Amino acid sequence: MKTSLTNQIKNNRKTFDRALPSFGHFERFEQKLEHQERKHIRQNRRWITASTVAAMFALILVFQFSHTLNIHPSETESVAEVAGYYKFQLNEEINKIQKQLQKLDSSNQKELINDLHSILKDTEESKIADISMTAEEKITLIVWHYNAKIEALHHIHSIIENMPKKNNNL
Repeated sequence: MKTSLTNQIKNNRKTFDRALPSFGHFERFEQKLEHQERKHIRQNRRWITASTVAAMFALILVFQFSHTLNIHPSETESVAEVAGYYKFQLNEEINKIQKQLQKLDSSNQKELINDLHSILKDTEESKIADISMTAEEKITLIVWHYNAKIEALHHIHSIIENMPKKNNNL
C-alpha cells in the first residue's frame, strides 16, 4: 500500500503540488486534531486522577500506620499517669493520718500503722497491667481501685479527728 501511494505521489507530482485539497478537507483535518486533543486531555486527566487517588491512599496508609504506632505508647503512658496521680493522692491521705496518730494510744497507733502499710503494699497495678484490656478499661479499674482505698482512708481520718486525745479504744 505504501508503495502504491508513494508511486501515485511520484507519478502525479504536479497535481499534488498545485491542486487544492478536496472539499471539506480542512474541516476533517480540524476534527481529527480536536479528537486527538480531546483524547490526549482525557488521558492526562485519567493519569492525574489515578495518581492523585494513589497518593491519597498512600498518605492514608502512612497516617494510619503512624497513628497506630503512636497510640499504644501514649495509652500506656496515660495509664501510668493515672496510677501515679492516685498513688500521690493515697500517699497524701496516709500522711494526713500519720500526723493525727499522736491522738491515739500506742497499741492503736501500731495497729493503724500496720493497716496503713498493708494498704500501701496492696497494689494491684501489676495484676492490672497483666490483664488484656483497653487503656480506658485499665484506667477505669485503677480509678475504682484507688477511690476505694482513698475512701477508706478518709473514713479512718474522720474517725481519728473525732476521737479524744490518748484516751481512746478502737
